[in-house]
This record gives sequence, C-alpha cells and structure tokens, in this order.
Amino acid sequence: MKIVVLAVAACILAAASGCSSVLEGRHQAIMINTNPMGAECGLYRQSLRIATVQSTPSSALIEKSKHGIWVVCAKPGYQQATYFNRSGVAVATVGNFILGGGIGWAIDSASGADNKYDSPVNISLVPNAPGQAETAVLPATYAAEPPPRFPAPVSAPEPAAGSAQPSAAPAPVTAPALVASAAPAVPSSAFDGTWLMEMQLSTVPGNRSGGECPTRHSLSVTFANGSAEGPWGRLRFASDAEIGGWIKVEPVASHYVELLTDVSGRIESNVAQGTVSGRCTGSFVMKKQ
Repeated sequence: MKIVVLAVAACILAAASGCSSVLEGRHQAIMINTNPMGAECGLYRQSLRIATVQSTPSSALIEKSKHGIWVVCAKPGYQQATYFNRSGVAVATVGNFILGGGIGWAIDSASGADNKYDSPVNISLVPNAPGQAETAVLPATYAAEPPPRFPAPVSAPEPAAGSAQPSAAPAPVTAPALVASAAPAVPSSAFDGTWLMEMQLSTVPGNRSGGECPTRHSLSVTFANGSAEGPWGRLRFASDAEIGGWIKVEPVASHYVELLTDVSGRIESNVAQGTVSGRCTGSFVMKKQ
C-alpha cells in the first residue's frame, strides 16, 4: 500500500512525465502459450514483424503502441494459428487524466505508455489433415483486418400480427467519449536517407544455442521509400514514425550461424530508438547521417 501511495504521489508531482510512464513504462512483455507447446510465433504490427518467440511458452518484449498486434504461430504438423491482440488503455491512464489534469495523459498518449496488450496470450493449433500442405514457416510480413470489437447485435423477432406492440424504451444517455487526437501521418519517404544504427545487446538468458551475442553491433542503413533491405536484414518506417523489422547479428564465436534479431521502435526529433528481441535482446539507436 505504501508503494502505491508513493507512486501516485510521484504522478501528481511529476504529471508532465506521464503517470502511465511512471507506473507501467513504454514497453511490455507479452507471454505466448500454445497448445501444443513448442510452436514458433511472430508478433506483427502494421504488417511488420516486431518480435519473435522461438519456442512456446515464452515471452517477447515489445514497445507499446496504439496499434494492435497480430500473433501468428506455426508448428510442423499443425495449421497456422492467429490471434489479434488489441491495444487497450492502461489502468494508470485514468488516474493520470484525473490527477494530472490531462497533461500527463497527453504525454502518455504521445509516447504510447497509455496503451496495454493482453498477456498471456493462449493459442491452440489444429493438426493438419492428411495431405494438407505444411505452414510451419512464419511469414516475413502479415496483415489482416482485425476482428470486430463487439459482435453484431441480434435483431429482435417481428411481433405477430394483432399482438400488442411493446412501448419503446428510452434511449440510454451516455457520456461523451474522450478521444485522443491522432498524430498526422507522415509519408514514409520523409525518412529516406542513410542512418547509422547502434545496437546494445546481450544474450537471452539460458539460450545460447546459436552462439553468444556481441555486446555492440553497428551498421549503416540506407532507406528508400521508407524501407531498407540487404544481406544484413530488413527495416521499414511506417507513416506514424514507427520502425520495425529484423537484423542479422554476427555471434561472438565465428563457427556459429548469424543470429536473427527483431527490432521495434519509433523516431522522434530525427533519432529512432527502440528495443531488440529474438536471439539477442537489448536496445538500439539510429541517427540520420
């Protein structure tokens, strides 16, 4: 109780920094469980893969956003399974708007800290029918229409002829919804040019099957029409200034194969930064040259 009181006091005294940022942060670990276990799952936002779970059950660290995430899981002998993890409002945001007078909420909304995803995510895979083609490889990109938030209302049956007509119930009065203003879209080509990418990495605890990760990895990346691709990997900027993709990293021991890492982040003031997940974990910073 004492910790909660101190946290709330910190939100009141530092409203400009964002209450959700203080209590929950801008990143979230999403736990993925599958039945059966041992599936590989990719997390896709705006069609880009932002994280990968090599073998379930396991978790992936992602940066929060207002956009939902498609979780796609694959396993040999089973059909590909998907789940849409909708981005919702974190609990701390309500107190932030009340205590901070809306200032902290506005900052949280801009940073993504006022959003939260479902965790854990539980997915069941259906075995392949005899002769059915295998779909055990995750797609490089994935895009689909999200399912409706609420099911379609069921219409009441028409009353029989001659029966009494029920009186119409008064329409409920609802309070006006608080809607956050969306940031204007920016053409992806606005980020074109050469960027220097610096990654700070560490090896995932208990997982060195592919070799130990280097502590630092850097490369020069040139974007055209918002995307960059080469032997080193693939990156793409979205119109809302988010960046995602994957990078190949050389392991410390030369006899190991290259390590695949997923990157997810956002650009602010001509500097892009975010998180690294997959075979290595850590963070990255990109600056335009």
